[in-house]
Amino acid sequence: MAKVGIVMGSDSDMPIMAKAADVLEELGIDYEMTIISAHREPDVFFEYAKTAEEKGFKVEDKFKLDDSFFVLENLDLENMTTREILANAVIVRIVERDGGRLVKNITYKKKVFDDEGNILSQSKVECDVLNEEDAKRLFSAIGYKEIMRIKESDIAFEKDGFSFAVKDIENGAKLIEAEADLKIEEMNSLEKIKAMFDKYEIPIYKDDYFIKKAELELNKILKRD
Repeated sequence: MAKVGIVMGSDSDMPIMAKAADVLEELGIDYEMTIISAHREPDVFFEYAKTAEEKGFKVEDKFKLDDSFFVLENLDLENMTTREILANAVIVRIVERDGGRLVKNITYKKKVFDDEGNILSQSKVECDVLNEEDAKRLFSAIGYKEIMRIKESDIAFEKDGFSFAVKDIENGAKLIEAEADLKIEEMNSLEKIKAMFDKYEIPIYKDDYFIKKAELELNKILKRD
C-alpha cells in the first residue's frame, strides 16, 4: 500500500496535522510526517556544502528550477496579502535534472488556510507541457499575467533520515530547505530538527526558521517589508 505524506511548514501546524495522523493510524494506513521549511543562508554555507559528503552526507539529487508565476490580471494585488496572491498563482515550471534532462509542467497548488493565514492543507494539480513558451502565451490569452520568475540551483543531501537542500536563488536569497522523518525519535519535534543543524555544524541564521521562498521573493518585487 502507498504511504501517505503529511507535510507542514512549522511545528505550529502540529496540533492540526496530528489529527490527520490519528485518523490514518485508525484506518491502518502507513504515513510519513515531515516539517519542511526554508532558511536564509550566508555564503559560508556553500563552503560547508562542498564538504558535506566528507561529513557523511550523500548527494540525493541535483537540479535547477525555473518557475514563472501567473495570476489573473483583474486581481487587486494591493489589497491582498502576499500569501493570498500566491494561493491564486499558477506556475509554469522547468526542471533541469543533473545531466541536462528537462521536465516542463504547469502546477497549481490549492491551499486551505486558517484565520491566521497558516496552511491547513494543500493539494497539487500538475500536467506536463511540451513548450513552456506556448504555455505562457496561453495564460496571457486567457487573462493571466506573469508576476514573478524564480530561478534556482539545488543540491539535496541526506544522512540518517535527515535531509536538506541547498537552494541558490538567482539574484536572490540563499536558502536551506530541511526535511526530517518525524517517526525517528531524534527528529520528531522542531527543536530536535533545529538541533540537527548544530550537530552537523551547519551555519544558519536562527532569527527566522520559516521563511517561504516565493513569499520572500514576491515581497521584494512588491516592495513589501
